Amino acid sequence: MRPMKRALMALLLTTLPAGCKRSGGPPAVAGIRPADDVRGGLLATVTVSSLDRALGDVDGLARKLQLPFSGKDLMTTLAAQNRMPPELLSLVDTSQPIGVAFVVPGKGAPPFQAIALEARSPEALAKLLAGLGTTETTDEGARKIRRPDSTILWVVASGRQLIASASADGVRAAGSLALEARRTTAEDVVVHVFPESLARWQGTDVATALAQLRKEAVGGQEGVPLRPSERAALDGALERLMAPLPDTRVGTLSFDVDPTAGLRFHANLDPRSGSPLARRLARPTAYKLDHGLLAGPTDPLAVLSASGATPLWLELLDAVLAAEARAGIKGAATLQERWLAFRRQLAPGLSTAIRARRNGASVDIVWPLAAGATGASALEAFAALASAQGTAEVLREVYLKQAPEIRVRRELGLVVAELAFPVRHQRNDIGAAVEALFGSGTLGLVARVDAGRFLLSTEPEARTRMAGGTPLPVPVEVEETRGADAFVYVDLWASVRSAMGAIKQQNPQQAQMLGMLSMIPGIAQLKLPVVASYRSGQSLDGELHVPLGTLMNAAAVLRPMMGIGALP
Repeated sequence: MRPMKRALMALLLTTLPAGCKRSGGPPAVAGIRPADDVRGGLLATVTVSSLDRALGDVDGLARKLQLPFSGKDLMTTLAAQNRMPPELLSLVDTSQPIGVAFVVPGKGAPPFQAIALEARSPEALAKLLAGLGTTETTDEGARKIRRPDSTILWVVASGRQLIASASADGVRAAGSLALEARRTTAEDVVVHVFPESLARWQGTDVATALAQLRKEAVGGQEGVPLRPSERAALDGALERLMAPLPDTRVGTLSFDVDPTAGLRFHANLDPRSGSPLARRLARPTAYKLDHGLLAGPTDPLAVLSASGATPLWLELLDAVLAAEARAGIKGAATLQERWLAFRRQLAPGLSTAIRARRNGASVDIVWPLAAGATGASALEAFAALASAQGTAEVLREVYLKQAPEIRVRRELGLVVAELAFPVRHQRNDIGAAVEALFGSGTLGLVARVDAGRFLLSTEPEARTRMAGGTPLPVPVEVEETRGADAFVYVDLWASVRSAMGAIKQQNPQQAQMLGMLSMIPGIAQLKLPVVASYRSGQSLDGELHVPLGTLMNAAAVLRPMMGIGALP
């Protein structure tokens, strides 16, 4: 495996949590090695709670969405992929869990894979074995079966249980761990991943793999090297994001189809006891959404987010600016100094709203002021940051000839910062994209302080937004995230609509397709919200929820395009 792929896989498998180590396991089965003897090489396991439940959820969701597919179709597909006639698959007890395990015998060796399932009865197991093919030999409880297509399958039968692999070594090495993976779960599918085993398999460790990923990422793509400013910014961000990952243990990644609630993707990150990550997660910081973001404009929400009193996001920007200063990027040291002075005026905790206006988007950001900060000191620090020569120099390093001219002025109780991008209406023209997104090539930012909050809003109408009025209700999809450290609500269609002008400028063909889509009756009122959130505590729990209403709205648009009417 190439170094970049090794590093990337290590990162992914570290952030995807995996299952906890266990000892003992199911009773010994002749023909397979005990679980504890092979656990050190375990890369991953997959658990399917039961096909009956999963297929039932698919059926229920298909009926709700009035789409012409069913759990039976999925079963037929599974049978075809495994070269099994449907009647043979019917011998499997689909009410019971199925387990899969991946085990490596040593450094760099191909992994073994085994699957464990249960037949409906001992008699059904005998028929299943006979239907799989011809038994050529038996070796210490493992049977070598030649399939009708001449492929080889090694199986071990125990009671009603069947453990199968493509090789004798595979069934012996991975079989017991596949049996362990046969457990009842609350979700339809659960994946357990063991990053340390994966790293050892590739002859490295997680920290080294992450360091390699960082090194290769900042090197840029082949033939498209990153500019110094880009390289420094990416290096600083990756350094900050990756720092806690070697402190993680294993956790879980799961997927669930719920006909009443939609789709849920869940991840759990379990820190090592006593690690810096564990100490940070031990102090949950529930978000407090600033409801002023929901007052005033009636434009559809494209994005709504809030985070608790965690310095995570501010520290990420700290790391980026510090890396640029270390790299000697022109103006970065001054920019970092002014940023830190402004940052001291703010308390952790952030609320943001992006709205899809008729022509573009609007952005509103709210920070609480830090203890001891005043409105005057916060506005002064922001004005100093915006007008600093270092800010203009760094922007020139980033945008080159497309860098904006910065103009800062003070109005009564306000600081207005304007970033005037040159607009040439050429391909990849940043100014034209800003014009399409905000209605002008000059991005106007209006800063003000109200009731102990620092407010930053984009023009137009920055002064009138959040100026009072009765807040609209919090989107119902956000309600279940109460108590979380942070959430992000995204209405996918509203986001596309708000960016339509920029998309048209950057990619006319894609914009034409979206324009045709926007002509579908009823799509102007389409809502496609998804919600991501995370909670800290003993572990870090993240969830991405695609609500049933989103799926139903999308299906209502797609059915006519697919030539499907409402199903009875």
